[in-house]
Amino acid sequence: MTTSAHPAPADTTTADTAALEVIGTALYQGNSYRLIYEAERNLIWLDYSTEYLDWATGDAWAASLNEQGALAYQLKGGVHVEWDGDWRLPATPHPAYEFGYDGTSTAGFNVTSSDLGHLYYASLGNKGNQALDGTYPQPGVGLQNTGPFENLKIDFYWLNEYADHPAIAWFFGTHIGYQGDDQKDWPFNYAIAVRGGRVTRTSLETIGTAAYQGSEYKLIWDEAQDLVWLDYTAPFNNWESQLKWAAGLNSDGALTVSLDPAYEVSWTGGWRLPATEDGPAHYGYDGTTLCGYNTKNSEWTRLYYGALGNKALQGLDGSMPELPAPDSERPAVDDDGAFDFAAAFGQFFANHVPFENLKAEHYWSGTEYGNYPAKAWYIITGVGYLGAINKQFHFSFAMAVRPAEIRRTGA
Repeated sequence: MTTSAHPAPADTTTADTAALEVIGTALYQGNSYRLIYEAERNLIWLDYSTEYLDWATGDAWAASLNEQGALAYQLKGGVHVEWDGDWRLPATPHPAYEFGYDGTSTAGFNVTSSDLGHLYYASLGNKGNQALDGTYPQPGVGLQNTGPFENLKIDFYWLNEYADHPAIAWFFGTHIGYQGDDQKDWPFNYAIAVRGGRVTRTSLETIGTAAYQGSEYKLIWDEAQDLVWLDYTAPFNNWESQLKWAAGLNSDGALTVSLDPAYEVSWTGGWRLPATEDGPAHYGYDGTTLCGYNTKNSEWTRLYYGALGNKALQGLDGSMPELPAPDSERPAVDDDGAFDFAAAFGQFFANHVPFENLKAEHYWSGTEYGNYPAKAWYIITGVGYLGAINKQFHFSFAMAVRPAEIRRTGA
């Protein structure tokens, strides 16, 4: 173990590059900073560097990013993040200092097993002061390549705590690619934060807003279905009333639409309730029936399962999860007076981004059930169930869609 932040000269290494992608921004203390996804390690970096600080202050700063309201995320269209853990300092998995330069050591040069070492060498393709073959010094050493980072400094950064010595913590120096350890009270290192997360793409993008009854709601493009969803949930009502509500959105002045100039929109139909393929409502769960779970015969289910990537209460193999025991403290109804599916079955309706007003509840489809005209199709977004129910059922919400052909303009 060494306790100096300024090690003896070592070397640099050549490195393979890996994908780094800007997936959005985070608003922090009034400024926006990039969120950068490192796909190979499923890490998301906040492109912000602190001022000089000691380890405890840096560790506390990273932890503070997890507090409510500390960061406001603005993800790019079609990007969904499944977070894994909290914001933290970059880490190294090693318990003890072992100097080397051939890529197998815990400290020194060409260490790619740590978060920051992997970023520096593998993802950004920078070189250390001592090469893998021991050549020293190596030309082109240092943070020559910053990729999409705008705020990564050429200096020392704190990593995690040193396991065998509570007064010591690891660090990484981006000026020569060196990983080592130092006293925690050393006040001249920087901090950067990282968080685990898996990034997936959806066919959903926010293309603008619509002003409705004094408030603004997102217009969400469902590219896979050539639909635009109005991110507004109409209060529960019977089927006929919800049909009239959706049709009323086409009246002059009902909606004031403001489109993002990055999209060119050609409307191909009017506002309506989402449609469902009609047919016999035979129950199933393997995706081959019109009724039940894992169906793809409705604009609702294609959104729920396809674009949003949610799960059904019953799996394709028929399996059912072990549901939590009834909780006397959990309300049976939500604020609108309907059964609270969000509280009861929130594990299935896990993904709703970029929607802000989509509930885990009953929603009407605009399609009448042909075999029994007194019924209409509906979905329970809390569990992914599609079925038919009496049109007079009052406790079902509604959301409107509008067909459109949309082109990205690049503006």
